[in-house]
Amino acid sequence: IQTVRQMFNVKQGVEPAQIKASPRALGIPPLKFGPNGGVRLQFDEMRRNYWIEIGWSPETGVPTPETLERLGIADFPRGKGIY
Repeated sequence: IQTVRQMFNVKQGVEPAQIKASPRALGIPPLKFGPNGGVRLQFDEMRRNYWIEIGWSPETGVPTPETLERLGIADFPRGKGIY
């Protein structure tokens, strides 16, 4: 389902690599207290690792042809940036 959603977004002109998270959500600046005190997330690294694991291009966030084939959705309509 997530891959189909990603394909839809790309078809509609969304560039996954351009999506940014709020600095505050990433711990910039880090909280001083609490369970997340001193924690700063490495968003780009986390996103890249997620994209690799889910079968999307680690550079663009676009589902790879192999992933589309494996999921049986290689014939779905594709948009700009989808192979």
